[in-house]
Amino acid sequence: MQSTEKRSIESLLKEYLNGTQVLIADSAPASCTVLTRFLVKMGCAPEQVIVAGTFQEAKEELLKNKTKLVFSEFSFGDEYGIDLLQDYKQMQGASAQSNLIFVMVSADSAQYKIAMSVEESVDSYVIKPYAFDTIRNTIEHALSMKLVPTLYQDLIRKGKDLLFQGKIDDAISMFSAAIKEETEPTLACFYYGQAECLRSSFKLAEEKFGQALTHTPYHLEGLLGLYEILMRQKKYGEAYDTLKSLIEYFPANEERLQKILELTIITENFQDLEGYFNIYQKLNASSSILNKHMCSAICVAGKYYLRQKIKNRAMELFEIAIQTSHEPTFCILYAIESLVNAKLKTEAYFFMEELETQGKPSDAKLGEFYISSLETGRDEVTSSITLAQEIIASGNESPGLYEKIIYQLLKVSRNEEAHHYSELAKKKWPQSKNRFLVQKDA
Repeated sequence: MQSTEKRSIESLLKEYLNGTQVLIADSAPASCTVLTRFLVKMGCAPEQVIVAGTFQEAKEELLKNKTKLVFSEFSFGDEYGIDLLQDYKQMQGASAQSNLIFVMVSADSAQYKIAMSVEESVDSYVIKPYAFDTIRNTIEHALSMKLVPTLYQDLIRKGKDLLFQGKIDDAISMFSAAIKEETEPTLACFYYGQAECLRSSFKLAEEKFGQALTHTPYHLEGLLGLYEILMRQKKYGEAYDTLKSLIEYFPANEERLQKILELTIITENFQDLEGYFNIYQKLNASSSILNKHMCSAICVAGKYYLRQKIKNRAMELFEIAIQTSHEPTFCILYAIESLVNAKLKTEAYFFMEELETQGKPSDAKLGEFYISSLETGRDEVTSSITLAQEIIASGNESPGLYEKIIYQLLKVSRNEEAHHYSELAKKKWPQSKNRFLVQKDA
């Protein structure tokens, strides 16, 4: 794009469209036809208009880096135009967007605030059904902003350039000046926060991200920035609340869902787990990593409700985890061990039936040992120890197995053997060494 003050924006628009490839990413053929007709009427060559009916088609076309104008549907089923733009920025670099106009479209006016909160990324937003004047005015406005930025935009651009050069103090001066030029300086506050991050001023960064969100509560980059800075400071409760807001306002993806599940466990916000499970099901994700995170969170929630003496909810969650997991044996054994720890022998036996059906014989032996560890008679305890030793010899080891054999050995005063298994376990799982202490270690 070349700058000119003498030519009207109308002539600039015609010249721009005449040589520009346009991508229409929309699953509704009728909408695509109307928008194509309008673009051609404004001067775009018909062969320059590319129509993509799915998220994947749109992504492949956009990443060819030939498109200069995009009209993207807000959502494609479980995938979203915002993610399409983020993928483009990741692949091509943030600077590539200076030559791209990205317009979000939707028939739902309620999505306007969400789309426009991606302030620096989305150039405009259009509500369907399309009107010719609306489309023309939208492109004209976005084009003029690219060609002749406001003082506010120019100060932010200069500040970003200084950040890339490592001149953090000079960049902050630019962002500070930009804040004074705008009544709602969301973007300037966000980049001010980024600059404070770069010099490890985490409290100041948190303050600036907070100011950005005061102006625009839905601001995507502000929420992400605040989340990252809270995690660095190990403020897990506040980080959880921030990430929860992000998932509520914006389409969830696998990465964000995985992070919120980790924080759900850390902060014990298990009352929200059902909502995350619904998101997981809608994502239709095949990732084994996300599946493991989802089922681990459900299992830990089950254990939590056992501690709260809410047995029925715990049993329900264990069953959901088993039915959902790509590795149901792990979840069954976790349920049995948790129930044994809660001294619920009958309930533990309930899951033994599933273990014998779905697991290997060695898994069934491990489950049998967990339940046998509840026995108190000397002969029964001795038999339980023998079973545990057989399992360990077969190579089917776990922290719970070692923890319980140590406890069983101490029950019958076989202290040297208990100490032997304690030392072995602490070497195998050093991060959990407190689980394997014998009396002389304590």
